[in-house]
Amino acid sequence: MANKLKVKDKEYARLGIRKNSNGDFEYINPNDKNKSKYKSVKKES
Repeated sequence: MANKLKVKDKEYARLGIRKNSNGDFEYINPNDKNKSKYKSVKKES
């Protein structure tokens, strides 16, 4: 049986993110972060 919760790389690409070597997510194009219509809750340090 397949795990329904597994997300494919294609789906990440559609969201504009990718997994880096640490297993963290990063934007494929760093400028995309600023185009979000939602404000970031996280404080900029």
